[in-house]
Amino acid sequence: LKLARAKLVPYSVQALAYAMTPRSRSILASGALIALVVSAAVAGLCASEVWSVGLPSLDVTLSDLLACEPRLEVQLLLLVLQAAFWSYAIPFVAEDVIKPAAERWPLKDQWVRLNRETFKKAFFVDLGSEEATFKGACTMIAVLLQHGCGGSLCIPSVFGLGGFSATTASALACHGALCEAGWELQDLVTRFREVAFGGEEGRKKNPAVLVAILLLHHTMGMSMVIPMNLYYGTNTYYHELVFLLQFAALVALGLQQYGYTLDVKSSRGLAIMKLNVTVTWLTMLWARVFRYWYVGYHLLLTYHVDASTNMLLVGSMVIVLMGLFNMLLVMDASAKFCKFIRASAKDRDLAEIAADAAAAQTLLRTASSTLLLSDAQVGWAKVRGVVHMGLMKRA
Repeated sequence: LKLARAKLVPYSVQALAYAMTPRSRSILASGALIALVVSAAVAGLCASEVWSVGLPSLDVTLSDLLACEPRLEVQLLLLVLQAAFWSYAIPFVAEDVIKPAAERWPLKDQWVRLNRETFKKAFFVDLGSEEATFKGACTMIAVLLQHGCGGSLCIPSVFGLGGFSATTASALACHGALCEAGWELQDLVTRFREVAFGGEEGRKKNPAVLVAILLLHHTMGMSMVIPMNLYYGTNTYYHELVFLLQFAALVALGLQQYGYTLDVKSSRGLAIMKLNVTVTWLTMLWARVFRYWYVGYHLLLTYHVDASTNMLLVGSMVIVLMGLFNMLLVMDASAKFCKFIRASAKDRDLAEIAADAAAAQTLLRTASSTLLLSDAQVGWAKVRGVVHMGLMKRA
């Protein structure tokens, strides 16, 4: 008994001490909030006509999870597992993989500065110190890698790769969709925790406009993933839509981050940047406009043929709203393309052009830039526009 007491008491004290640390309290709060959200989802969704599959039996095996079986209890459990995984994986990758690599980048300071401009102009978020901005930029890259993982799981189905049966390809694509939904769930939970329990710093990182936009974006995704996995999990148009949205985000924002590391004042750096913005613009046009509406039309047509009224109504709303969101992103990508494609390495205002383009490919700057400028800022913007168009000679 004395020996057991001598060994157990120190471990108990250590466990209690760990439980009182801010990190552990944060983890416990996240877990509790995720459980609360999922419990509310189960209660609400099972009562909906769309989800008329009865209460979950919770009789789930590992094979069911791997095959992404179209059963409510399997889908909800996978959603929670994805949320839990990404809530740990993204901070780990950002801190232990991206951050050490970024420390060695020659133009690290420029990369951090341009990301800070993006956070301020596009998301209205000022992280304050350079270190906090650096950490936020590393987290952004980790999130892009998450999008890449979700999109890559759809590749076997979208491109019909050999070596994968139709069943396996469909299961992988459904996992890819849940990958995105799980990230969205943990992102909402994390932001709610920061706003509710993070004090002034947490609220500063999550301004109301940003939270509202993310809530709309994440809700649209999560509201469709599980119903689609349940009833249309083998539909290749569904798989392609998931691939297009995640792949476009990876390419566009990934190239944006790469562009922040280029020396656009040199001829070589500017040439690479022009190629960068051109590829981004073409990708956004294809994935977010032309192919997006084609795939969306075929999905809505499928709901109509199947007389699935609920799916048609919800799906139409999601397709249209996401389509409007896509158009704003394409407009920003187009603005950045036009800025750089006409730029010259001899342009003395090239640094300003790069800074002005830092917030491109985001929704919020387009929606609110004119509302946030003072009269003096508007006047100065007009003068700079005249100078850039060559209508006024420099002194």
